[in-house]
Amino acid sequence: MKRLSALTALALLAAGCALTQGNYRLVEPGVRSIDETYRVYSRLAWSSAAEGKIETWTVDGFSLESLKFYKGIADGETLLPNRANDITAARFRASMTPLESVEFVVDSLYGSPFTPRSVRPAHFGRADGFRFEVSYWRGDGVKREALVTGATVKGRLHVIIYEGTALYHFERYRPDVERLLESIALIDS
Repeated sequence: MKRLSALTALALLAAGCALTQGNYRLVEPGVRSIDETYRVYSRLAWSSAAEGKIETWTVDGFSLESLKFYKGIADGETLLPNRANDITAARFRASMTPLESVEFVVDSLYGSPFTPRSVRPAHFGRADGFRFEVSYWRGDGVKREALVTGATVKGRLHVIIYEGTALYHFERYRPDVERLLESIALIDS
């Protein structure tokens, strides 16, 4: 009976692992297409999970560091899908300037108590975009740093956010993320 219980527990554990693994996939080092709009090159292997228009990559774990791709936010949409029906949520407008896009991203993700720093124009492939950084604390009391870049491409907003714990993870992968951001190449269609 003990042997049967152990085998049953092992089978359930294996089934649970299979379900969990189905939500994540390996992103091998190399060139990767994002939303059929642009390509990036990464020297690192990442784990990836996607939900709607947000694809998130991590090396050490989503709560430690992450690289998020917000893909093709259309005119009138919110940055966060769970706020789509919230009439007070900030909404993207294709006519926004890069500076207005910065305000939209900050309002959507960080809220009014956070002030972005080092706000500046930046190339997103061949597109004119923006870049800024922000520090913040989450509910767990751990300080985090974030680097944000984005641009409007073909009337849709694309944003990449790299964030990680300020004590270690943010700086650990920042050089690799900087190279990835420099590699952005728009896909002509």
